[in-house]
Amino acid sequence: LIYQTEKFISAHGARLGSEAEAGLGRHLEALRAAVETGVKDQIQAASQALDAFARPFAAQVMDDAVRAAMVGRAASGA
Repeated sequence: LIYQTEKFISAHGARLGSEAEAGLGRHLEALRAAVETGVKDQIQAASQALDAFARPFAAQVMDDAVRAAMVGRAASGA
């Protein structure tokens, strides 16, 4: 999850805006800290918090990709 979030931020950070990117960074750091404790409940809570925070941004990126694909398909006459 940490790797995937870092990859998502790297690929889509410019689209997210500084507040969203900062929020993802805070949640990511909280998850890293939880992993370092090794306490399962803390790791699970931090993972769920990161997932809940990131979900709307991931959905927006997916919507944008689908919209772009549909525009491309319409332009090609398919």
